Amino acid sequence: MASSFVSLLLPLLSFAGAQEQLPNCDPSAGKFSDNSTYQSNLELLLSTLSSDGYATGFLNTSVGGGSDQVFGLVNCRGDINATECRSCLDTATAEVTRNCPNYRAAELWYDVCLVLISDKPLPISSSNRQPLAFNSMNNAPEPNRFAWLLRMLMNRTADAAANSSKRFAIGEANYYTAEFPSIYVLMHCRHDLSHEQCRECLGTLFVPMPPLFVGKQGGRILGESCGMRFELYSFFQGSPTVNISVPSPSAMQLASAATSSGEIDLSVIGQCQEPINGLALTLLCCKIT
Repeated sequence: MASSFVSLLLPLLSFAGAQEQLPNCDPSAGKFSDNSTYQSNLELLLSTLSSDGYATGFLNTSVGGGSDQVFGLVNCRGDINATECRSCLDTATAEVTRNCPNYRAAELWYDVCLVLISDKPLPISSSNRQPLAFNSMNNAPEPNRFAWLLRMLMNRTADAAANSSKRFAIGEANYYTAEFPSIYVLMHCRHDLSHEQCRECLGTLFVPMPPLFVGKQGGRILGESCGMRFELYSFFQGSPTVNISVPSPSAMQLASAATSSGEIDLSVIGQCQEPINGLALTLLCCKIT
């Protein structure tokens, strides 16, 4: 089932680091009173999430019992180290109550980490609750070619993320325009999701593609179970784990013309590297010439 997105029409270029915060306060859960047991449990929970969550980049735990039990979750993006994760979590756990004062349930996203608090258990699920979606204000050139490449890259990056122990992967596809040489995709899930749950969750983000992303240079979805981002520029740390090489637009036009004339010859033109269960496999990419 496709997710229902809360759309925020903001340019993605504004997301440049942990200083950019996106709070989501949940009024349906109600509020707690100052100096209450719930507040004390929440403060202890946030301290635990910050101090214990950075080592693995993920923690789902609770403090207290009964109606005063508080549940919390933190998750760091898979391309950052423990020091960066700790720094982001320290900030996020402090800011979530400032942005959503006295709320019993709230979320706060930064570019590389998430903190979520609730008065109900946070089950391991392949579903996102009202994920936030953002799109670039700029249109992608050659939209048909862009859409074809992006869909292929998203599928392969989702497979790689689901097979990763960190439930995280970055993909790159050659775009071969003078202005934009590559398309980049980042996909990630909660670390405690199974392979199947992660892949199912990621699939809901782009099948079908949200209308606000169609024809745009970039898009981003933030969800408590999984998320993704695509851009025409590098926005991550490290190197892509999925690489796709395809013919340039001019080569594809020649291939189309040759196909129309009945002259078809398959030749290897590059390689695609994908990590499957931690192993880098090389696939052959072909074109019609």
